[in-house]
Formats: sequence, structure tokens, C-alpha cells
Amino acid sequence: MTYTYADPEHTLITDGQGGTIPVDDIVPEYRKLIADNTPIGPYIAPTAPVPDLTSRQFLSALALQGIITEAEAMNRSIIPAAIAAVFDTLPPSYATVARITWANMTTVPRQDPLIDALGASMNMTPAQIDTFFIQASAI
Repeated sequence: MTYTYADPEHTLITDGQGGTIPVDDIVPEYRKLIADNTPIGPYIAPTAPVPDLTSRQFLSALALQGIITEAEAMNRSIIPAAIAAVFDTLPPSYATVARITWANMTTVPRQDPLIDALGASMNMTPAQIDTFFIQASAI
């Protein structure tokens, strides 16, 4: 089992399985860890979740990066050429859902599988897609 500090003050230890142990000499579990010289890893702050985007943020970022044109970003009744090309590679039923989603999106969740498909078609790694979302969230 791997143990790490659960907080920056080192007052709590986590066992990696959802359990915690207070850092206190009167707690038997803590005393056992110390007696057994069990390594306790450093506290690692959780990373902030990648934000979802509004459709405005998403379309603006796509246009600013040159993935779609400004005209395509402004005309919600059409699917931009770069996006349509990706939709055309999807299985028919998924492509239909993707087109309907595109036409009606108000938010763009980072975890939507369509985002990974779009990113992959543009040779973007998941980390690059995350960065795109983080930067776009500031628009």
C-alpha cells in the first residue's frame, strides 16, 4: 500500500484506497506506520479540472487558432469544413449525433468523446486538448 500526506500541513495521511490516518502519536495506525518505517510520500496538490466551455468560447478559440474561419464560427447553421471532415470519418449513427450536437451545443464538455475525436484528427494529444480548453476558458 502507498501512503502519502493528504494535506499540505501533513496532519493527515492517505492510504491510496480512500482511507486516512491522522498524524497523531495516539492513533495506533499512525504509530504502526512510524514503527515499521513505512515511507510516506509528499502531499501532491490536486490538479484543477479542465473547464467545460461555452459554445462561444469554443468557437472563438477554434477561429483564433485558425482551425475554422471567423465566418464559420459566426454561422451556427453550417458545420465548418474542418469539423465536417471529422464527422465524415465517424460511423454513420455517431456522425448523426455529432452533427445534431454541433447544431445545438450550448456548452462543450471536455470529456465528450467527440472532443477527443476532433483533437485526434488535428494531431492533438489529450494534454494539448486540455491546454486548448484551459486557454479558451479565458475568452
